[in-house]
Amino acid sequence: IYLFIYLFIYLFIYLFIYLFIYLFIYLFIYLFIYLFIYLFIYLFIYLFIYLFIYLFIYLFIYLFIYLFIYLFIYLFIYLFIYLFIYLFIYLFIYLFIYLFIYL
Repeated sequence: IYLFIYLFIYLFIYLFIYLFIYLFIYLFIYLFIYLFIYLFIYLFIYLFIYLFIYLFIYLFIYLFIYLFIYLFIYLFIYLFIYLFIYLFIYLFIYLFIYLFIYL
């Protein structure tokens, strides 16, 4: 009975302290160091690569499409139409008035 109680108390205290300290240290080290550093490095690298590639590709494609299609075509069409209409109307009116007055 004495040995049973002694072993029970000893095992209880030993297992409690051992498991508590072991689990606390293990979980603390695992959760804090491994997960924190792993997730920090993973998220940092992932976000860095993702944002770098995403922003680079997005900005490159966006700026390329914007500059090439929008500005080039828009300015080309705008300048073409503007110059065509302006020159046509200007030259037509100018020549018409000039010729009308001159003649």
